Amino acid sequence: MSSRICSISSTVFEISPHEEKLYQLFEVPPPTLCPVERSRRRLAFWNDRNIYWRKCYITGVKILSVLSPEKPLKVISDAAYWSDQWNAKYYAQEIDFTRPFFEQWATLQRNVPFSATGSTANENSEYVSHSTARAAQAVGRRLLSGRQLVEGNSGQFQVA
Repeated sequence: MSSRICSISSTVFEISPHEEKLYQLFEVPPPTLCPVERSRRRLAFWNDRNIYWRKCYITGVKILSVLSPEKPLKVISDAAYWSDQWNAKYYAQEIDFTRPFFEQWATLQRNVPFSATGSTANENSEYVSHSTARAAQAVGRRLLSGRQLVEGNSGQFQVA
């Protein structure tokens, strides 16, 4: 186990021997940021606190989206995204080794439609993002597994 100091927060964090082996295997340097800072950077990419009105790129219908209208991205309704109304293969492109990778990635991101909220199978709940009804039901069943859900003193529900 080796210790490192985060270059942003100055927090000491550990790198396990298993992680060190993975970094060597993939020939990448060990991280200079602690796990919390790395997580912040990953989470900064996606908005899950604000919703905006946009038009679906495929149907033209007004939809709610976590991507603001100012972003130059193609956004389609969740129903259209999970349907056969579009084909992801249509947006395939050859890799051009003479151009920088991230330039090509940016072009791909601008061309391929995004799901408006990343949700599936929600009933009467337009205002949620990154959720699935089936996943919520499965988690609920796993959490309860024969126990009851009761309201606690503070108004929050607890498993009893």
